[in-house]
Amino acid sequence: MADINNFLSRVLANGVQRTNRYRCILDLGQFTDFTVYPAVQQLLREGLLCRTTMTPTRSLETTTVDLSAGYEEKYAISTSYTDIDCTFLCPLINGKTEVLSLFHAWQNRIQNRGRLNEGDSADMVLAFPNTYRLTQGMTLELLSEDKDQLLPTASFQYFNVYPISVAGTTVDWAMMDEMMEVSVTFSFTHWQQVV
Repeated sequence: MADINNFLSRVLANGVQRTNRYRCILDLGQFTDFTVYPAVQQLLREGLLCRTTMTPTRSLETTTVDLSAGYEEKYAISTSYTDIDCTFLCPLINGKTEVLSLFHAWQNRIQNRGRLNEGDSADMVLAFPNTYRLTQGMTLELLSEDKDQLLPTASFQYFNVYPISVAGTTVDWAMMDEMMEVSVTFSFTHWQQVV
């Protein structure tokens, strides 16, 4: 007969992964025009601004092949990756909302909708992907506490990342003492687990 205590001792002997122990690191060092936001870049590189995110998703697309005698078998034919949603805190830095400004500047690398300087073109031509995709630099680490220190239990690296959506934030006079946040959806070509 099954013993629940035996089950719990075997399954929970080393603890469980907690969903609030993680660090989402975004290292934007490859973009030289973001140096106007040094404090934001440092906080993102340390993983201190991302309040919510999710572990990566991958789906295999399949096709069904009819074999003899009416037997069917599925075969994998391609892979698709789901965009990743992150919510970032927006503390005031140098008296400004620089976190929001940085993500808008990143999207302006993709398609600049206006003139930044006199004589600039105001057309809406999209840039080449290698000028706006973060080749490597986004990492999600799941952490676990061991002897008063946090150690990675799993680590995922994302490749060719860029923000496809920077969501608007509701501002409301009735809300008291709430920190502003910005939701960003990132596209990427693939991910790999490194720990």
